[in-house]
Amino acid sequence: VFKHIHWMREFSDGETEDYDELFSFEIEQAYQQKQSQYVSSDPAENFTIDFASMQETDHNSGEKTKVMRVDLSEEEKPSNWDKMPVDSNGKEVHVHLVTLQANSQEYKDVESRFNVTMTMGSSYSQILSIQRLQNPILYGQYIARKKEMDKRNPSGHQNELCLWHGTSPNVLNNINTQGFNRSFQGKNGVVYGQGVYFARDASYSTRY
Repeated sequence: VFKHIHWMREFSDGETEDYDELFSFEIEQAYQQKQSQYVSSDPAENFTIDFASMQETDHNSGEKTKVMRVDLSEEEKPSNWDKMPVDSNGKEVHVHLVTLQANSQEYKDVESRFNVTMTMGSSYSQILSIQRLQNPILYGQYIARKKEMDKRNPSGHQNELCLWHGTSPNVLNNINTQGFNRSFQGKNGVVYGQGVYFARDASYSTRY
């Protein structure tokens, strides 16, 4: 019933962590029943979630953590996405990479943005491929945060930018699956310390 609903913790540094499926189901069940809070029944996970403040309290450490409810229903997915394939068990896969056709408008838009920001004398031989990442969980997190920022910031405030990120091929699967996480970043450029770096110009990101 709640397969399109995900509950997750959001830590002070911006990183997130999904509750496992059983916890997510139980939390959503309490939420749908309009209970004021959810109390974990697992002795190893001694925490309470207050739905009014959307905050988890860890009773072992006393630490308070923000929680998010993400709705991954069909209407939340972008209209240009392909249908998500299913695995051998008939379940929708979590990550799907779609290679764009070079003559498609979507490909040309990305190619144009890339070329415009290849400044500072940078050059390249050719673009091998452009892929669209389809990850409903990460997209759901993005939508939830976007709605929150749109409410918090005044009308007309620029909440989004198109930025570039260069990284090593061996961490691509981690990024595609989990999103940007500093635990597997910083292998190339850490000028300002450990973290995830983005650049306005593609010419900067292509160095890494």
